[in-house]
Amino acid sequence: MRPSLAVQRESEILDAIEACIREVGIGGLTTGLIAEKSGYSRSHIRHYLGNKADQLQALVNLYTERYAGSLEELVLGAPTESQRDLVVRELFGDTWQISRPDDDIVLDHLNAYASTTNPDSPSLAPMYSRIVQLVAHTLEPHMAETTLAVQRAQLVVSLAYGVTSLLRLGIIDRENALQHARALMLLD
Repeated sequence: MRPSLAVQRESEILDAIEACIREVGIGGLTTGLIAEKSGYSRSHIRHYLGNKADQLQALVNLYTERYAGSLEELVLGAPTESQRDLVVRELFGDTWQISRPDDDIVLDHLNAYASTTNPDSPSLAPMYSRIVQLVAHTLEPHMAETTLAVQRAQLVVSLAYGVTSLLRLGIIDRENALQHARALMLLD
């Protein structure tokens, strides 16, 4: 079955929004610029994705499914005994750390925007919370308390986020971070 025209257009417009954010940031994002990048009219953009807040929320939803959703699918579909290792390999492997530098730029802009604007701004907090909960789920069988599993999961996700940011700057060694993550996940 062919995807609907609306889904295809929304995807193309979201691609254009990502490209615009990489070029001019969220502050410079305008419907006119998105229209120019996407090839759709301003009215089409508003019809399919609404105003700027709606557009950013759609982008946050896309990233949430791209990262939290795909990680959940991978890990929860695996045998329990291999889930922790899968989490570490995904969060600290090539998929998240190296292969998506364009996503990293957009994610940085979204995080900065959410922290410096209206508290009702679209935020990646739900995405990161889902990832933390998934990591905690993989740790719970190996820890005495759920609270400890959540705290450890928060550390692992923080380390992964920091590694992603610092790798681009050449400040951190990924292998060293990977070993710390394995220890935090009780694999070493």
